[in-house]
Amino acid sequence: MKKIVSIILTTVFVCLCVSFPVMAETVSDTYYVVDNAEIISDEVEEELELEIDELRELYGYDIAIATFESFEGTDFETYLNEYYNEVGYAEDGVIFGVSMGERDWYITTHGDGQWALNDYATDHIGEQVSSYLASELYDESFQEFVTLTDTFLEEASVGEPFNEENTLVTTSDRLLYLGICVVVAIIIAGLVVYFMIKSMNTARAVETAHDFVDKNAIKITNTSDRFLYSTLTKVAKPKPSTSSSSGGGSGGSRGGSGGKF
Repeated sequence: MKKIVSIILTTVFVCLCVSFPVMAETVSDTYYVVDNAEIISDEVEEELELEIDELRELYGYDIAIATFESFEGTDFETYLNEYYNEVGYAEDGVIFGVSMGERDWYITTHGDGQWALNDYATDHIGEQVSSYLASELYDESFQEFVTLTDTFLEEASVGEPFNEENTLVTTSDRLLYLGICVVVAIIIAGLVVYFMIKSMNTARAVETAHDFVDKNAIKITNTSDRFLYSTLTKVAKPKPSTSSSSGGGSGGSRGGSGGKF
């Protein structure tokens, strides 16, 4: 009996040992940070993978980062879109790609990502990340991409994505507004103090000798006012303005933004 039990336990143990590599092979090998150009530090790459996993679970969008030594094709946008589809990322998502050989960057959106991360969003994100790329601060560039993507997706999750009307107010904007308020407050306070000091000065300069004449010493028995001169000034009536301006809207999202660094 003990021998039979021993055989059964051994068989179970062997099956478990065999199943682990099989399970490992069935796990999806899809990565969301693919650093082909090797410009992202290992530590930051791991952090980005974890952050992206959390955002994917939270918002339901695939978020990917890919770097390349170079690309083949007419333009980086097309190359990146083909790469996104070949890897098999979700229908709704966004990918930030960088090609070191051509010094190109592009943020391309797919599916509902074109709504949550519209032209305003990709232009804003691109402006921030490209400045880091130009300074060769690659880790910071990809970290900024994930941070700003989180910000825009959070706003879109409540049904009101950031756009030209619902603009994103950054920390630098807040500091600028605060600085303007401080300057205006100082100017107003200075004017108030100036007029207060000026009102306390009761001494006045005397311009003519009439101020020294005793008003009771002279008796005026007859006075009259005479109109001596007149001036006629003609001003042309302004014509109504005939110019007008209107903003044209695009027929749909371009699906991303890109440029050189």
